[in-house]
Amino acid sequence: MGLITENIAYKRALNRARVGAEVLDSNEPPDGHWYETINRDRLNLDNCTLCVLGQLYGNYFEAPDVYRLYASDYGFDIESGVSNSPTRIEYHHLDAAWRRIIDERLALAKQ
Repeated sequence: MGLITENIAYKRALNRARVGAEVLDSNEPPDGHWYETINRDRLNLDNCTLCVLGQLYGNYFEAPDVYRLYASDYGFDIESGVSNSPTRIEYHHLDAAWRRIIDERLALAKQ
């Protein structure tokens, strides 16, 4: 995968993850923030218990249906059949995108 193509794929993953973060923001419990719950060092979108939804709900499949029905739109999963890149690269982009979003949210919360 060329650098330009990889950069475009990462930006697409970041945009989708930003949508997912906004959805999580609008549905978070009053006693905490979702991004404080996520262990960013263990975050792995290719793992049902270490992905964003897995860390929030115990398992990807325990998350509310609306998150799973639109998982690729919200950056909770890869875009099936959209990219010619290997699946591992797509998950890598999503992992990096979510880490960036979590870091941004944590930095804002400290201000």
